[in-house]
Amino acid sequence: CTLDLDESDLGSFVERLSSEGLAGMEVHYPDHTPEQVSLYTGIASALPLVVTGGSDYHGPERTGCSPGDYGMDRNQLALFCKHLTAVRADMPPSTKNRHLWIPEISNLCSS
Repeated sequence: CTLDLDESDLGSFVERLSSEGLAGMEVHYPDHTPEQVSLYTGIASALPLVVTGGSDYHGPERTGCSPGDYGMDRNQLALFCKHLTAVRADMPPSTKNRHLWIPEISNLCSS
């Protein structure tokens, strides 16, 4: 998960990616340890990047996780929705409804 980089080098690497346009970082993931979640949260907050995460659910037969088992807290979700809304507003009309805005996200971000 850390590309075999120590904490300092990982932070520097993600900072370089951020300077090239990286907007978010998957902090919450079933295989991440509490220590990794803490490290990734710190890196994301410092840059600042949108915190993302999820269960990586691919159906009941493929994983021991269910949708919603891992994810963002309410504040992180609000920032995620704010970022997606801003990105979508800047998209050309021809692509606006095909990318970044599936109905599930629309429902989640409007609640």
